[in-house]
Amino acid sequence: MFTSRTPSPRHSGTRRSDLAASVTLVCSAPRMAKRGRPGKTCAYCGSADGHEGEHVFPASWYPDTTPADVQRLTVPSCTPCNKRWERVERELATDLLLVVSPNVPEVAGVHERLSRAWQPTSDQRVEERRHRIGRAIKIFNSMVWAQPVPGGPQTTVRTRAGLIVRASPARRIENRPLRDIAEKFIRGLHFSETGQVLGSLGVTAILVERDEKIMRLGEENFAAIVSALEQNPINTLGPGFWYRRYRGDPVSAWAFRIWGQVNILAFANTATSN
Repeated sequence: MFTSRTPSPRHSGTRRSDLAASVTLVCSAPRMAKRGRPGKTCAYCGSADGHEGEHVFPASWYPDTTPADVQRLTVPSCTPCNKRWERVERELATDLLLVVSPNVPEVAGVHERLSRAWQPTSDQRVEERRHRIGRAIKIFNSMVWAQPVPGGPQTTVRTRAGLIVRASPARRIENRPLRDIAEKFIRGLHFSETGQVLGSLGVTAILVERDEKIMRLGEENFAAIVSALEQNPINTLGPGFWYRRYRGDPVSAWAFRIWGQVNILAFANTATSN
């Protein structure tokens, strides 16, 4: 289960019943789209040499069930962009892993692989063990416990009243990493499909509950775009990730599904300027 922290002039805080949240950011990038040269131009900023390869869908997020013949899509990237996306992926992965069920093929092995960052072991240095223990405590203390979700992860917790109950973990997903990962997917996939680097881009990202209809969550003026999006084919990058997109002018819509459980709806506006 996901909840979100969503600054809004109409609401003083986040309601537990909220199913989605959106935020718009004007991303700093060149105003005009540039024609990319694979291996030469960074697919994300377009202003530096793309001498490194960046996985559009994070390499560590691919489940163990990914067939060997699946192309793990990469695009050229500069070092600053690589480091930026690494921070975003690490931050968001922690939140998502704590609330998705690990017992499905679409996420097999991912939890074990990524959770090592906060799991202490006896062969680590004292400082490293302390760091990991501190991170694990911080993560646990920031958990939100909700009503048990059928088929989802559950555990036994003590309520403030002292009652022992079954509950499902929930996380308050910050808008920034959610929006940033959507931007990464959009820029990387656009470059892979067209060979062009997107210029200035206004990104709105919405986290969608597994059984929610995305049509209900789109803003009224985006309804037609969302409808067109749902008619487009699904593109898969293995069992852990699929996407579909509708290219409009100036607004395009993208839907992403991660590990068969996390749905992100994103709008990208190329008319947005800094």
